[in-house]
Amino acid sequence: FDQINQSDLDAITKEITANFAHSTVTGASSLGDVWGVELSLIGGMTKTPEIERRVKEVDPQTTVSSLPDVVLAAQVSVPYGITGELAFFPAVGSESFRFSNLGLGVKWTLTQGLLELPLDIAVKVNYTTTNLSFTQTINNASTGNVPVDSKVESKTNTLGYGVFVSKELALIEPYAGLTFLNAKSDLSVSGTGTIFDTTYTNGQSGSSSPSGTMFTLGVDLSLAIIKIGAEFNSVLGTQRYLGKLALSF
Repeated sequence: FDQINQSDLDAITKEITANFAHSTVTGASSLGDVWGVELSLIGGMTKTPEIERRVKEVDPQTTVSSLPDVVLAAQVSVPYGITGELAFFPAVGSESFRFSNLGLGVKWTLTQGLLELPLDIAVKVNYTTTNLSFTQTINNASTGNVPVDSKVESKTNTLGYGVFVSKELALIEPYAGLTFLNAKSDLSVSGTGTIFDTTYTNGQSGSSSPSGTMFTLGVDLSLAIIKIGAEFNSVLGTQRYLGKLALSF
């Protein structure tokens, strides 16, 4: 990145928020009438045309058409349709690249004891915190036009709340959801130089607070204790695709 202004930062933040927004790739139903547990591996990718456009302004040979994501997830259902959700990826990497992600959520299946309907309806609330850092060579007026390696850090916190609807049909459960997201992200440089446009800030950090919706379409396939899921999200103007492999008890 280089010469980032507020508009650039807003666009970058939306795509980072979209990529790491909390999801367990599940519908509105709970994991059992009394209790249930699901352990899963979730992976996917998000289209990032805005990030790629700004990267190519600095290096036309670099392609960043999408960002990957992977988390380990756990869900536990208890009576009255309450399900706790955890999705995390531990801090791993090196000084040149490090990443961590943590998502916590609660789902309340209203049709388990409260409402009698031919399908399941649930409300969800979740919170995600994502940390990403990488080294970058900065070569602009802030470094005296001398190449300098500095660290770029991105910290994003996202609150989501939404409604999901699903229908269990034999082995499959198709579902849809609408989630409202509020995010807060800080992008900063530690070390020499800055990646920001000096007309935006003379400092080494900037903030963005995007908000908007995440529309979800997905399906869960249950094969005894094994579950396979696929999900599409339209998040803050970009597209995300997720897959899940899980054990359910």
